[in-house]
Amino acid sequence: GVAAAAGAASVINETSVVTASVDGGVNAAGSVGISATRATGEMDALAGNLAAALGSGAGFGVSTTNTTTNDTVDAAVGPYASITAAGGTSAVGPNGQLAGNGTPLTSSFTGLSVAAVSSASISPVAAGGAGSLYFGGQGSVPVTNLTENTTGEIDNSASVNQNNTGASALQNVQVLATDRTTVNSTAGSVAAGAAGGRDARSIVWFAMR
Repeated sequence: GVAAAAGAASVINETSVVTASVDGGVNAAGSVGISATRATGEMDALAGNLAAALGSGAGFGVSTTNTTTNDTVDAAVGPYASITAAGGTSAVGPNGQLAGNGTPLTSSFTGLSVAAVSSASISPVAAGGAGSLYFGGQGSVPVTNLTENTTGEIDNSASVNQNNTGASALQNVQVLATDRTTVNSTAGSVAAGAAGGRDARSIVWFAMR
């Protein structure tokens, strides 16, 4: 008999760096916002195959997806920076919350706001089928590796609101960091062998750092 083999692979490598910082001096009668946001929406990785052999041959199939992300989102008051935000007027910036579709939500603040917000949705799908009159073997593996760094920070050497002459009673300092990464992995395998030989395996592999 003649064997049949089929394979399918889908690879996504995504890297992003979003930063916002104040590294010098700012003296504001109103409010100061430092924000870094990332919203990638949906990332889909799809791989599918079908292998069929006639006669006494065997059918083999493999489907795999490999999704790798390396993302940095950082909002900061940098080393030795000096910021005064008296809060005489309010401003609008990210509030650390996310809409259902991952869009960062905003609200008003008074004083200083440092906000880092990141969101992503990843849906890898690996599926396939293999069969023959003798033996069918199929494997499906979606692999996902995520490295996500989302930080909001005020450096230890920075100065904030050291001179509050005339500052509003509503003056405030907020530091926010939000990361929502959703992974929906799907693996499916079907193997058929009329003579009784079949092997179908599906594995979902996920790692986040």
